[in-house]
Amino acid sequence: GNATDKPEQAMRSMGLLALAQQMDRQNQAALSAQLAGDILSQNATAQRGTALTAAREAGLLVEDPQHNLRFIHPLVQRCLAALALRDGLSPQQEVALSATDPALWKMFVALSNDPEKAIMRALQENGSRAAGAAAHALIQTQPAERLVKSARTMRSAQIEASAIRELGAELIARGEQEAGAVAQQHR
Repeated sequence: GNATDKPEQAMRSMGLLALAQQMDRQNQAALSAQLAGDILSQNATAQRGTALTAAREAGLLVEDPQHNLRFIHPLVQRCLAALALRDGLSPQQEVALSATDPALWKMFVALSNDPEKAIMRALQENGSRAAGAAAHALIQTQPAERLVKSARTMRSAQIEASAIRELGAELIARGEQEAGAVAQQHR
């Protein structure tokens, strides 16, 4: 492991990845403090008795006026849910996720050790339907100077020609959107 593994290990050991994953599966933004505490203590490998207190003190979990707990921001919950999936998905489950929950899949790909491989699998299995999410994931994970090489790699990876064309169109459209946003900022 490297230094970037340590925060993930800490979140996992406190049970936060399991909590985020369960909340995400149930499409819940908040849980009762009792239920959140139960999930944390069942899944924590360290700080079992104090995981809830530690998560609150770290500012990761906050209490709403109804005394329910939620993550400080929905993106924190999604990121932790994606981290929880990172080591446990088979390639088939990963492809299914790209179709059923593209937002979570894009986060999963961003956290992946080999994002190009995950993107290729989604395009190979889901074709043009995956092009928008694949383009977003490529832009999110690859530096601009690598996008063309990544697109060429995709072309030689037994992906339907229509999916490659759609991917190219999506990459261009997203690039134009970003260029427009940058131009607006400089006005």
